[in-house]
Amino acid sequence: MWVKMATCVRKAESEVFGVTKGSSGEPKDTWWWTEDVQKAIKEKKECYRSLFHDRSAVNIERYKVAKKTAKRAVSEAKGRAYDDLYRRLSTKEGEKDVYKIARIRESKTRDLNQVKCIKDEMDQLLVKGQDIKQRIQESEVKEALKRMKGGKAMDPDGIPIEENELKLESSTMEFWNLSQVPDSSTSSYEVQTSRLLSPIFQGQGHLDASLTYLTGASGPTKVLKLVQEVNVCSKVKAFWDEGLENSNVIYLPWVPGVHQEVEMMAIGGCGKTLDDYKLFSSDEDVASVSDSRIVRAKKPGQAVIRVVSAFDFLNFDEVIVEVSIPSVLSILPIFPVEVPVGTRLHSAAVLKTSAGHPFSQCTHFNAFIRWSLLSEDEAFHILNTAEASSIDDIKHNSGYWGQNGNPCAWVSLSAFAAGRSTIVATFAVDSDSDIETFGGPISLEATSKISAYYPLVVLQGGNGNHFGGYWFDLSGIHSRIKNMDNNSPKELYLVPGSTMDVLIFGGPERWDQVIDFVETVDVIDPSKNHIISSTAVKKLSSGLYRVSCLSKVSYKLLFSRGNMVGKDHPVPAISKSEFTVICDFPSEITLIANENENRLDILEAARKADRGPDRLQASPIVISNGRNIRLAAASIHVNGRFFANSSSLRLKWEATGCEGLAYFEETKSVEMLDESAWERSLVLQNSTGVCTVRATVDDFSTKYAGQTHEEEYTFHSLTDAIQLQIVSSLRVTPEYVLLVFHPEAQENLIVSGGTCSLDASTNDTHVVQIVTHPGKALCSQLILAAKGLGEAIIIIQDVGLSPRATTHSLVRVANVDWIKITAEEQISLMEGSTKDFQILAGTQDGQIFGDSQFKYMDIELHLDDEILELIGPSESMDGPEFSIKAAKIGITSLYVSTKQSSGHRVLSQVVKVEVYGPLQIHPEYIYLTPGASFVLSVKGGPKTGVSIEYSSLNMGIVEVQNTTGKLSAKSVGNSTVRAAVLANGGILVCEAFGRVEVDIPVAMTLNTQSERLCIGCSMPVYPSLPKGDLFSFYETCQSYSWMIADEKVVTFQSAKSWRYRLDQGLYSDGKKSPWFSNGSSKFFISHMLGRSAGKTKISISVVCDFLLPGTSGSVVSYNASKIILVVPDPPLALALPMTWLFPPFYTTMSLLPRSANSLGEPNSLDLESSVGYSLLRGNGRIIDGSKIQTGESNTVDCIQAKDHSAGRTEIAACLRVAQTVAY
Repeated sequence: MWVKMATCVRKAESEVFGVTKGSSGEPKDTWWWTEDVQKAIKEKKECYRSLFHDRSAVNIERYKVAKKTAKRAVSEAKGRAYDDLYRRLSTKEGEKDVYKIARIRESKTRDLNQVKCIKDEMDQLLVKGQDIKQRIQESEVKEALKRMKGGKAMDPDGIPIEENELKLESSTMEFWNLSQVPDSSTSSYEVQTSRLLSPIFQGQGHLDASLTYLTGASGPTKVLKLVQEVNVCSKVKAFWDEGLENSNVIYLPWVPGVHQEVEMMAIGGCGKTLDDYKLFSSDEDVASVSDSRIVRAKKPGQAVIRVVSAFDFLNFDEVIVEVSIPSVLSILPIFPVEVPVGTRLHSAAVLKTSAGHPFSQCTHFNAFIRWSLLSEDEAFHILNTAEASSIDDIKHNSGYWGQNGNPCAWVSLSAFAAGRSTIVATFAVDSDSDIETFGGPISLEATSKISAYYPLVVLQGGNGNHFGGYWFDLSGIHSRIKNMDNNSPKELYLVPGSTMDVLIFGGPERWDQVIDFVETVDVIDPSKNHIISSTAVKKLSSGLYRVSCLSKVSYKLLFSRGNMVGKDHPVPAISKSEFTVICDFPSEITLIANENENRLDILEAARKADRGPDRLQASPIVISNGRNIRLAAASIHVNGRFFANSSSLRLKWEATGCEGLAYFEETKSVEMLDESAWERSLVLQNSTGVCTVRATVDDFSTKYAGQTHEEEYTFHSLTDAIQLQIVSSLRVTPEYVLLVFHPEAQENLIVSGGTCSLDASTNDTHVVQIVTHPGKALCSQLILAAKGLGEAIIIIQDVGLSPRATTHSLVRVANVDWIKITAEEQISLMEGSTKDFQILAGTQDGQIFGDSQFKYMDIELHLDDEILELIGPSESMDGPEFSIKAAKIGITSLYVSTKQSSGHRVLSQVVKVEVYGPLQIHPEYIYLTPGASFVLSVKGGPKTGVSIEYSSLNMGIVEVQNTTGKLSAKSVGNSTVRAAVLANGGILVCEAFGRVEVDIPVAMTLNTQSERLCIGCSMPVYPSLPKGDLFSFYETCQSYSWMIADEKVVTFQSAKSWRYRLDQGLYSDGKKSPWFSNGSSKFFISHMLGRSAGKTKISISVVCDFLLPGTSGSVVSYNASKIILVVPDPPLALALPMTWLFPPFYTTMSLLPRSANSLGEPNSLDLESSVGYSLLRGNGRIIDGSKIQTGESNTVDCIQAKDHSAGRTEIAACLRVAQTVAY
């Protein structure tokens, strides 16, 4: 596309303008060349050729030096040649050279090599044929005039025309005069064809030239006409700054790497635009000029800049440019150094030469000048580049600064607060340049003190709180002064006879001891608007004045404060403020209650309150009882403004219906009471009800009587009254609330006292939110909801009280950091019992959550097994307590856990729980003979972390060892024994009781398992008492004598085989029983062996020695006997004990014979098993071959034996499972 477009454009150009050979460019201007220039250029060309063939470092350096030398030679030669040309053209002899130069330039414009198209006189391209023809005719006339010789025109062949008439005249003679050229100044030909033009006024006109001639001897007459525009121009005047008075010297700064520039401008010389002027520099190395009229400083030195009109080369102006290194930095003394807070302060810095001349332009050095502040109070802030004012704004703010020079750098500062600072401008250049004119690093500094002040305001300097006026807060006045200019009162109302102090704040402070400081006040009559002489204002001290009112009058006070002009203070800084004083009497008063100050907003609300005909405020003021409140009144002007002081008037106070509710505090003297009559203290008792208070102005105060000129003033209707609704105080419960961080967590606050007009708010809704606000229906309660972690304050205000009563509650929302069961690490519970547990939960800093928060904690109870059961519907709990039931005997543990908002579960401590059965003394009844002993044992009861203590309730009958429980029978009788289970610290856990009987038996019997005995079978036999058992007397009875009537039927057998079985089955610890017989007749238990069928008598004689208190002993003899029948056909169970006693959960050795051949003796080698065994009931017992496995205690069962060889089935034996007791 681009190729097609270019081809189209070239074709159109060739068709419209034609095609020429063109030119290689304008020839170089060499008329000013000298031998030095030619020599330098020749040397440069030779160095270039060498460089072209060999680009070595040496050739490169040689070429750079030659090029620099040639450039310097050309510049110097050209400058000298033009200087000579300008001087010659300025002389009388140089006028011909001017015409010569003009003709050369005109001929160059007609050179075809330079013409690309045909243009008109305005340099506009001609495209129409008629315009081109006219332009060609004009050119021919000009050419004909130039070819005229002897005043005759030339024909196309160059032959002079004999008859012609040449005229040169002008229709605009008001700009110049035309006269003949003197004969002495030119040739005779030029005398005829030339005129001398002498300009009179500046302007534009025309010269008309016409030539009338005959073409041939008898040819027609032709007329050629030419109109030439002529401008009369003023003198060229060069300048560089329109806003300054420009001198003929421009001072420009220079440092290595920074080339300051200045734009030259000019007027005159018929120039319409700045492009109509050409600039030339006498020394391009010092100051160069560009086609855009920019003069650039190159190095220290001096150069002359000539500004020439493009229309008249002889019309020019010259300016000297001096380039130098900055030597002085100073702050321009044209800006104010004191400004009000909230405005901007401007400052500018200027660089100067060593002679003290400010540089004409130095904006390029702005980046090298740094601004800083020295201040302790940070009254000013330097604005950044985006906020800083432009140079034009600074010029506008500063006015004329021409004599001080243009600023090199400027800054804008914002006055943030009152105070003083020092602004510092620093110029620093540290260059490693090797230029000889640069002497090394430069460091310059300039400072200026600046100050910011608050606007001058006039404030009430006294408090009208006690004198029937309004309260004005003077505390922290300096911190609030910046906002008081628009908000502070501009008027002061006083009752005649009263005074008030006023203060002036703000404005400039004294600058120093040299600058004049002024602080004045003028009293101005507002009606006549002129200063009057009055004693109404008295100056007490600097900034403090006292204003007095003696009669009804109004006037203005004009305060002025500031500093005048002086050293380092170039612009005066005076701040002014007006204040109006109105002296008049009030039209009404208003009464307020329970307010610490007479604030204007409170007074205004009281003034606007609805009132009845007797000036009683319609709405009662609700206040809490049991305290003192302040009553105060203030006077009001007819325009609604409040007076600052009404103390010259006397006020009377009355209380109605206040008996038992409130009374005025009368502790002050009469003088003090009169002085502060515009406020009183009311004591509220601890009662509730309605009380009315009234205040009335009745006369002038005795203190001010006679001091005013208004004695004739009468008081009427200056009264006001209020009703006080006295209620109880406002309270909130709880004052501290800890909420769980849970989306549904809530808490109730209870409000008591006050009225039912409550308003509640929170200072942080991201932490807690009020779900239900107090209302008329339920004004004593509000509901809070947790929203986020943190703390917030719930503010509850009783808007029905005046002033509003306020109470607070601190609310904290937190995660549960710990949870704890309030129980010991180990506890014991009796089976079937229940126990209640309390839970505590809190935060790391020790705060504990309330009971209402536990339902949001997602608490779970963890039980290891089925020993414990939770009493409730599920294992999730909604409160701080839970109950468990001891379901089974055993040892287990429990703990609880809660979930935080992150999902992490927090665990409590683990509590170990032992569930035990009921405590029992075993056996519950014990029968002992005197001197016998027995060791008590207990069943059930706790075992972990406890101890058992035994005791006897009758130590004369039975003695008991506390720790072991060993009983010792002392005398005949009955006693109760006690077993107590004690926890750590001696705390009783549980207890059990048993009965012990001590007596001497009257008879003794023999005890066997059966009255039958088979042949070859053995059966034990032993004596027994009607009460108790063998433990009751075996220790006291030591002598046993056994007898058999017929030893052929029965004989006593050695207990070896029986001890084998019993030792293995019942006494597996290997201890020998002291009462088993070894075949003799002197032991407690003997064993009978059936020898043959028949019947016989077994008898025993026993001697017992019973120990009784107070005696050496009582010996008693006992005799007993029993008939035994030996049968010949024994059942399977013969030779085995008929009833066995085994401990629970015990496995015996091989007790049951596996064949009939092994009856009576253990036969472990019998391989043939012909007898099988089974249990009739099977209650927890198992027959394993010849072994028996027992289960729980207190059960009885029988073993059935079946002889497979004989086909017989018999009851082999019975067994009983019971707890065993070791002695």
